[in-house]
Amino acid sequence: MSKILSLSDIALTGETKITCNRTNQIGKATLTCIGLKKIVLGWIFSDVQSIIKEQDGVPDFDSGQILLSPKSEFEKFVVRKFEKVSKRASMMKISLRGMNEKLDEIINNYVESSTQQRNQLMKIMRPVMRMLWRNLNQNSVTKSTCFSCLFDVSCFLL
Repeated sequence: MSKILSLSDIALTGETKITCNRTNQIGKATLTCIGLKKIVLGWIFSDVQSIIKEQDGVPDFDSGQILLSPKSEFEKFVVRKFEKVSKRASMMKISLRGMNEKLDEIINNYVESSTQQRNQLMKIMRPVMRMLWRNLNQNSVTKSTCFSCLFDVSCFLL
């Protein structure tokens, strides 16, 4: 990772070295080590929360979005990456909700009202939707994967 950052012209002086495993996931320990703190709204830099507490004496979580004040280039880089991942995850959740609605529409339009057939279809569909939702939460599913899965299901129904 340090090679990538140095190629991006990001100064690494004063940064702490964190070893990561092969899962490509950043854990709570890593986020805490780089100076982030978990709050109700997500992760913020530790100094931002202390500034908010000093102003009122009580943390202000109702003000909407908390402004971040990254100090180093690495912190700015991490903030940009978190914003991209967060935006992608929210778009994927919206897509998955839309696919759930379309799936309900397909079930209501093309399946006879027989409860036995409906139960068989739901036995097939529940694992598929659980897999999509689990992969979405792990950020390992793409929009094309979701649409191809929905297409396969709709072809099965027809």
